[in-house]
Amino acid sequence: VPGAADAPRHVVVSHPYDDAGNGAPVFEVLDLAVDGTLTRAATPRLFSLGQRASFGTVEFTPDGEVGVVALEDGTVGAFTLAADGTPTVTEPSFHGTFYAERVVMSPTGDRVWALDSDTVGNHGGIYELGIACDGTLVDHGEIVAGDVPRALVLAGDHAIVAARSVFDQTVGANDLQLVGWTGTPTTATMLASSDAFPGVDSSGKDAAIVGGAALTADGTTVLVGDTAAADLS
Repeated sequence: VPGAADAPRHVVVSHPYDDAGNGAPVFEVLDLAVDGTLTRAATPRLFSLGQRASFGTVEFTPDGEVGVVALEDGTVGAFTLAADGTPTVTEPSFHGTFYAERVVMSPTGDRVWALDSDTVGNHGGIYELGIACDGTLVDHGEIVAGDVPRALVLAGDHAIVAARSVFDQTVGANDLQLVGWTGTPTTATMLASSDAFPGVDSSGKDAAIVGGAALTADGTTVLVGDTAAADLS
């Protein structure tokens, strides 16, 4: 059950590098007041997972009690937060049947989806992880095969997937796929697709590299960022 709409919050940030510039799997819990003031605890609340996270986001269940994050080695870390912000690691480095680039939380908080951004021939797609009450994870396997899926945006009974293809489509020029997502993605169906980034590289292939995507508050527009630095024609 989500907390009050206007209440103090905890924020979890990654510290992926130490003072010497070396990789570090360290995270910290900060306090966010109702007025927006962000503070660090007198004794910093630090904890470590199995690998660092230098990209993506930490996804939380609606009640803020379980956090899940994709780690740099393709595994997934999970932890719980007590009411006072004390963290407890439940999965330092969960190894599944995927190589997770990012994770997306279910609105109900009982599962999280991991995006494996490889090609469909190398097991690229969307994988489902169940979240137990103690914050541990269960691998439910691939639910949607996809070619280089880099973003998943949920919009009611639909999902927008930034990928070169989903299901058994032939890989084409379209970057965004509209998928029916009623109740559970095990019943997902392909509805439509669109070419958000029409440019191609020198070899004629789609050159877009999706860095992130988001849905506007009114649910009518999906914004997608392209981080590719290729010369386009």
